[in-house]
Amino acid sequence: MALDTNCPKCRGNGSYSYNENHDKLCELCCDHDGGWWELKEHYGINNGKMCCLKGCGFVRDKDSIDV
Repeated sequence: MALDTNCPKCRGNGSYSYNENHDKLCELCCDHDGGWWELKEHYGINNGKMCCLKGCGFVRDKDSIDV
């Protein structure tokens, strides 16, 4: 993960608290190089959406991912 100290979400920490009980990986600093999984449940089987496997929560269209 390339950490950016000027990141508005995590300020270079790589994660941030989104409420008092939970931390989240920063999707702005994540390099998304861990792979992708196809979102199906709650989105439909052939919706074309992929999510970052590192757990940052970043979602892309399947067509925009270089495989």
